[in-house]
Amino acid sequence: MAIRELAEAWASLYANSVALRSAVSFAHVGGLLTGGGAAITTDLAILGLIGPDRRTSRETSRVHRVVVGSLVVVIASGLLLLLKDLDALIESRPFWIKMALFAALLVNGGLMLRVESRASAIDAALGPRLRAAALASLVLWLATTLAGAVVPNAL
Repeated sequence: MAIRELAEAWASLYANSVALRSAVSFAHVGGLLTGGGAAITTDLAILGLIGPDRRTSRETSRVHRVVVGSLVVVIASGLLLLLKDLDALIESRPFWIKMALFAALLVNGGLMLRVESRASAIDAALGPRLRAAALASLVLWLATTLAGAVVPNAL
């Protein structure tokens, strides 16, 4: 089945089911709240904005497992949201801006994991690279969320 045919079938199913629309929307927003909330809290701690960061790299690794798991849910639900309105979203500049921000968020997250994996404790890793990555993460989570709010309103 071609992608367009799959998208049309999904769009019809999605449009005719309140439960399905609610579940997909909840998965997307819930994933953002869980993953973004965990990431932003960690970013703020690394930046020293919400108290001293006494976590070890093992503890931040656990936080990042939550973030990665949440991102899997966000990506899966995002693909379902894309398929429900494929033609309009493919042509939408705000959608592509959101996707570029999301890609930057993923790349930055990978860089943060790499920096953290080289340290035995967060205190040892709190160099300029980790602080810069935490600041970028904070900005990218918020910018991606803003872009996500713009997309449906720009269609």
